[in-house]
Formats: sequence, structure tokens, C-alpha cells
Amino acid sequence: MSQDDLASAMRVSRTIVSAWENDRRRPGIDKLGALDDLLAAGGTLASGEGPAPRAEPMPVGDIFRQASATLLEHLSEDTAVDGLPGYGWRRDLDDQGQGLSAYSTAHALKALTVTGAGDWRIDIRRIRDELHRLELPGGGWSALPGSRLARPEVTAVVLSALADVGEKREYLLERLGLLVETLAWRAEGADWARPYVLATSLLEMSRMPVADSNARTFIGDLVASSTVTATGRTWPVVVKVSPLTPSGSSTFHTAASVQALAAWARRLDDDELRDVVAEGRAWLESSADLSLDDEEISVERAE
Repeated sequence: MSQDDLASAMRVSRTIVSAWENDRRRPGIDKLGALDDLLAAGGTLASGEGPAPRAEPMPVGDIFRQASATLLEHLSEDTAVDGLPGYGWRRDLDDQGQGLSAYSTAHALKALTVTGAGDWRIDIRRIRDELHRLELPGGGWSALPGSRLARPEVTAVVLSALADVGEKREYLLERLGLLVETLAWRAEGADWARPYVLATSLLEMSRMPVADSNARTFIGDLVASSTVTATGRTWPVVVKVSPLTPSGSSTFHTAASVQALAAWARRLDDDELRDVVAEGRAWLESSADLSLDDEEISVERAE
């Protein structure tokens, strides 16, 4: 039986069946009897001879070690700033002429935290000091060296990285307040039309002490920027706000939005939000053959 066949027989949507299969939801008591009858009668969710065999994946431990080695290889200790040596990562790892990037440094720190790099290989205190130094005078962090524009999605990633390495709670709470204010201001303007700003910020905020009421406002904005299609829910690179504005489904931005909303669905224990996530995953599953080659991610300009 296909997912559509089972969904029709059970009188539910295909996205619900997909959620059952992937352990994201469980059938209600009222559905279990009918489901048992269907499967006992010879129905099965496998069709044909089953999926083609997959290549043996690289062990997760090997992937982590490889990622850690690459990041540590590009750790910069020789970029002089105001007469002091820098300690972090550039936006383009091999460009020795660039200054250090708060965004890249925060992402690398988060990755090394996940991959389990030992403290003896990196000086956490120096990286934390570098991120403090890169903070803009008015608060927040920018994506590019030399830019004076604080970006909420960048600030969220930096604060999350600092939280991972034991930053003081008072410092985090103060900056989180500024982040919420900045995100609210930008979400009312042009950045509402760019789902990745909300998605990236919300994902990092889900792990930090942000008021649920504040998060729900941004969650509503992110959900409103999506489009429901025949195959599920999807998000564009830029929300179409006028006939002259290009818009279209984006694999990257849909995945980012689904990841952020899934984190908040767990934190808020929100079934309606879980349904939105299931619809987004259904679109991604149906679009598995899409290439990332034509994806376009907005890059902040230093000027």
C-alpha cells in the first residue's frame, strides 16, 4: 500500500501517515483498530522489492574527527587587530587577508562543541574573548568583518555558541533582550520577507531562556511566510510581497524552517506546530531529487 492508499483508507492526510512511519506522531486510539485490521488483512507499507541498497555510510565518529581536524587546521592565531593577535575563524577559511568573522567563529565553536574536540586543542577563553571583542558598540554581531550592521540571526548563533561554553547568565540575558528587540524590529520590515532570518534566530533561541510569548510571535511570522502545496508546506528564499518580487520553493530555506519549528514544537509541546512541521517534512521528502546548485542565500554587504 502506498502512503496515499493508507491515508485514504484511514481518512487522514498523507503527511499524517508519513509522521506515523517516522515516529513523529502516534495513531490515536480511534485509529488503531482500523490500522490493525488493514495490516492484518495483508496490507504493507513496503511496495515492490523494497528500496535499493544504500552505500555503507561513514561512521559518525569518523565524520566528527574529520570535521574537527579541518576546523582546527583553519583556526587563525595571526590576524593582528588593534595590535592584538586574533583567535578564531575567517568567513573564507583560506583567505589570509580577511579579518576574523564572528559568524564563522561562532559556528566553528558550536561545531567543535558537538564533535567533542578536547579543551587542550582550543583555548575556549580566547575564543570567548574574541567574540566579545567582535561585538558591535550598540550590541549584537555582524556577519562580515568591518560591517556595523547587527544581524539578529548572527547574534542568535553567537549567543548560542557562548552559552555552550559557559558564558555568564547575566550577559546572555541582557543580549537576548536586545536580540528579541532587534528581531521584532527587523521582522516588521524587509526581513519578514526572508524566512532564514526568523528560522536561524528561532532555532538558536529554542535552546536559550527566551520567553515563550516572544517566540510565538516570531513562530507565527515564520509559519505565515510559508506556502501550502499539493505535496506539503514550503518556504521560499524571499516571500513574494509584490508581483515584481521573485519567489519560489527553496529546499534550503524549507529545511531550515522545519528544523526551527520542530525545536519549538518540542519545547512548547504544541500539536498544531507539529502538524506544520510534518507538512514541511512531507514537501522535503517529495522533493528529495531537488539540487542545491540553484539555491541563493543572501549575503550581507560590508558597506
